[in-house]
Amino acid sequence: MIANVISNFTLVVNVILLLWSIGAVALYSGFPNGNGRIWLDNLYCRGTENRLIDCRRQAGVGTHNCVHSEDVGVRCPTCTQGAVRLQSRTRTFGRLEICNQNVWGTVCEFGFGVVDAQVVCRQLGFSIDGKLFISPPVI
Repeated sequence: MIANVISNFTLVVNVILLLWSIGAVALYSGFPNGNGRIWLDNLYCRGTENRLIDCRRQAGVGTHNCVHSEDVGVRCPTCTQGAVRLQSRTRTFGRLEICNQNVWGTVCEFGFGVVDAQVVCRQLGFSIDGKLFISPPVI
C-alpha cells in the first residue's frame, strides 16, 4: 500500500516536472472558482495558435456545458529567454526588465528611445504608441 502511494506520488511529480520543463502546465485545482460568463469550452488547440480564441472548439464563443467548478488554470513559465515585463503596480507602466538565461534583469536607459519603447509595448501586446519615461538622476 505505502509503495503504491510513493510510486503514484513519484509519477505525479515526474509528470509535473516534465510538463513544467515544456513551459506550461494546465491546472485543474488549487485556485478559486471563477464567476460571470464562461466563454470557452471543449477546446482543441494545435499548439501553433497565437491566441486561445483561435483554437478549434465544438461550439461558438459563449456556448458551453460546464460550471465554474470546472474552470481551468494555467501555470506559465515566469522567465523565458527574451521575455520582457514591467515591474510596478500597473501592467502598462513600470521599470523595464528582460529575461536572459532564466534570470530577470533591468535595461539601462543609455541609447533607449521611443522606438525601443514601442517594441516593448508591442511585445507586451499593447499599441505601439509607447512613451519614454527616464528616471530622474540619482543625486
